[in-house]
Amino acid sequence: MKTPALVSTKCDPEQLHQVYSWILAGASEHEIVEAARQQWPDLDARPLILCAADELAKAGDADPAILYGWCIESTRELYQRMREIGDFAGALRAVKQLHDLAGARS
Repeated sequence: MKTPALVSTKCDPEQLHQVYSWILAGASEHEIVEAARQQWPDLDARPLILCAADELAKAGDADPAILYGWCIESTRELYQRMREIGDFAGALRAVKQLHDLAGARS
């Protein structure tokens, strides 16, 4: 099901990327507005926040097979990095995650 757009305004891609990053990092709306005010003093951040919310809504419409594949590949990447740094407990958790993903698919 396609999610309707929250805002029809075009947003600057670099500013949108920054706001999206702040959202993914867990910043509140107030924190984002304040950070945007510091970075872009003459800009109203609220339309950018709505554009970022649109992007999140689009991510929610992802094809399940693509999302499943992304989860597997991301887990493999994390497994490799954990082995490289000697985080064997983390690598084992990644193996368990892959096992769980494989079981969920069957």
